[in-house]
Amino acid sequence: MPLKENIIAIRELLTDPDHWCQGKMSQNKLGHYANHSSREATSWCMVGAMCKVMGINTYIKHEYIELRDFIEIHLPGEACIVKKRIEAWNDDEDRTHQDVLDFLDEAIASLEPKKARIVKEERILENA
Repeated sequence: MPLKENIIAIRELLTDPDHWCQGKMSQNKLGHYANHSSREATSWCMVGAMCKVMGINTYIKHEYIELRDFIEIHLPGEACIVKKRIEAWNDDEDRTHQDVLDFLDEAIASLEPKKARIVKEERILENA
């Protein structure tokens, strides 16, 4: 799946606040760790959602590395002193579910052709 489609799928997976978590890649409905690909998993951090969407159990797949690099380059602010990391950004105690969705929306928009972004922004302003 291309980069944009992966990010859209992550956004869809995490849309419900109950499907997002912090501190674990994924967890069950009781808040205990569950493998991201298992049926018991009901919520995921951004990395867990990436793995779930991409159907991977390893971090060395080319598509995963491309997606991870794209997200880490675009993370707002400094998630970590040494390097922006998805885990640190997702797990920041001040991070909200809405922050995650807003970031994913911005990432998706950045991958749209410029003309499509302008038209979408004009529609948003018209409806405001």
